[in-house]
Amino acid sequence: DVSRRGRPAGAPPRTEVIDATTSGADLWVAVGAPAGALAPGEVFTLRATVRNAGGVAAPATTLRYYRSADATITTSDTQVGTDAVAALAASGTSAESIALTAPTPSGTYYYGACVDAVEGESDTTGNCSSAVAVLVTVTVARPDLTVESPSVGNASPGAGESFTISATVRNNGYGDSSATTLRYYRSTDATISTSDTSVGTDSVAGLAASGSSGHSVTVTAPSTASTYYYGACVDAAPDESDTTNNCSPAVSVAVNPADLPPDLIVSSVIASHTARFVGEEVSLGARVSSHGNATPTTTLRHYLYTGGNSATQVATVEVPPLRPNEFFATPGQHVVVPETPGFYNHRACVDAVVGERNTDNNCHSAFAFEALVPIPIGDLDVTIPEGCPLEVDVCVRDHSCIDGDIVRVKVNGTELFTFVMHPEWICRTATVREGANAIEAYTVNGTGHYGNCPNNINTGQLEARASNVASTLWLAPQGFTSSANLNVELSDPGRCP
Repeated sequence: DVSRRGRPAGAPPRTEVIDATTSGADLWVAVGAPAGALAPGEVFTLRATVRNAGGVAAPATTLRYYRSADATITTSDTQVGTDAVAALAASGTSAESIALTAPTPSGTYYYGACVDAVEGESDTTGNCSSAVAVLVTVTVARPDLTVESPSVGNASPGAGESFTISATVRNNGYGDSSATTLRYYRSTDATISTSDTSVGTDSVAGLAASGSSGHSVTVTAPSTASTYYYGACVDAAPDESDTTNNCSPAVSVAVNPADLPPDLIVSSVIASHTARFVGEEVSLGARVSSHGNATPTTTLRHYLYTGGNSATQVATVEVPPLRPNEFFATPGQHVVVPETPGFYNHRACVDAVVGERNTDNNCHSAFAFEALVPIPIGDLDVTIPEGCPLEVDVCVRDHSCIDGDIVRVKVNGTELFTFVMHPEWICRTATVREGANAIEAYTVNGTGHYGNCPNNINTGQLEARASNVASTLWLAPQGFTSSANLNVELSDPGRCP
């Protein structure tokens, strides 16, 4: 069917003449405008009536709703929805409607509908309705209250245990809302409505446009173990633009039997470093969570073990009593890296409590770190003339070729720089003291072979520059170098470097 021109808004209606002798059906459409002006985003209902003015029945067809920029409705306008129209007897009618959202920005919009022509239709000039004008303006300052997704303090409480539900009420409208009431509900399905079981209420003060307020209530879990759904609905405010969104989404709560035995689980084993030098410290931590009944005080034990599964207990921490679904993040336990180089795994285990139903999850293991033997880089000796600032330029460069090696240099425990090394010298000035100063070059092997790099190893050169220049090279296949002394001596008065 070709596009049919509709009639403009306000045009006189064509007189319908029902002629029983006509050779086919004759469909007409009329629409009704919503009452009053609308706010942007407000939901409204557009109603339409389809009439068969012909002398024979019309088969089922489709009604299409349109929004137009002008007062004439055609099938080339913006389609905003459809309705199925059942077969219509001669002179029969069908009432249709659709829920639409007022557009933004403000302005006058035109709505109408067109019904698809049916086979043998005698006249299709009336298949598109006249346009109805819809005024959208922010001067209609109506509130629109919504309730955001709630949260619960305990998503799996024991039967009869108390927990909190928190929800936020927001005014998404353009006008202020008056005080109202927030009602909390428990449902057996994931849709919250005011027909669900009420479990509490909260007073909600008046909210300005775009304003919000947070609320919470303490409720008691049902006595029967199962999965329940909780949410909240806010009572409609006077002249509210949309009351279909006054209820929140649901949050599920799995209620455990009141006599569920305890179960402690260790997870999230944490090490402060993934590679350390032998003899240095590493901080070990873990997370213990409780599932089931409350638990008494117990002990978490940290172990280090090698590939041969030879475990050594290196630290313990007291785990306080835990309520159902509560967790405890253990503070970091400082452990000295073993003197034997190699890979070490960290294993954390919590002692079982009386009646615990599952002890297979009381331990958790993960790769923690590699213990490395420091590779000496050699002491550096420089002199500074008396009366000159105690400053030394510390410089590094990649010794062989660029392969992405990263270096971090510290002087007397303070980081001086961290960057990717290049064949060109890169220098920074460090403040030093007379005598021995600690200097550390901590390097990480790069991304691999570039250009003519013969081996994927960590090589570099470090210099200390004052009145003289002291230089050292390192070759670190494992990717790490170590500390050395920067010896600063004062010479006779002279020209400052």
